[in-house]
Amino acid sequence: MKRIATFLLVMVLVLAMAAPALAEGEKNDSITVNNAKMGETYSIYKMFDLSVDSEEDPAAYSYTINADWEAFFTGTGAGAQYITVNDEGYVTAVSDAEALAKAAAAWTGKPTATDSKTASGDTVEFTGLADGYWLVTSTLGTFAMIETT
Repeated sequence: MKRIATFLLVMVLVLAMAAPALAEGEKNDSITVNNAKMGETYSIYKMFDLSVDSEEDPAAYSYTINADWEAFFTGTGAGAQYITVNDEGYVTAVSDAEALAKAAAAWTGKPTATDSKTASGDTVEFTGLADGYWLVTSTLGTFAMIETT
């Protein structure tokens, strides 16, 4: 009886330790920039946080403004004209993603980039990203895009 109780206790502890690892598994997304220019540095910024409720069928997705981008998207911020936010704080619509990317890239209040990489070939890949809505820019200012993970 003691062996069975010990085995069950060990199994409960193993499963309890696995739960945080499963939560951390959400940082496995990536974004690839194709046709990158050699020597140009590409930077990535997380603009919206994404929450996924997989209990729903189909899964429910919701975006909220990343805290670092609040000033850009609220009040008279340059990004406020490109999004619609409901009363609960969820982003419900994004209009003109190209103009939004250009306005965000030009914003002088941009937070520090989550990651930056200099192209050594024709692709640049950002890995280990959390779910979200991302801005990708380049050092020459010739490139700005929005991508989701």
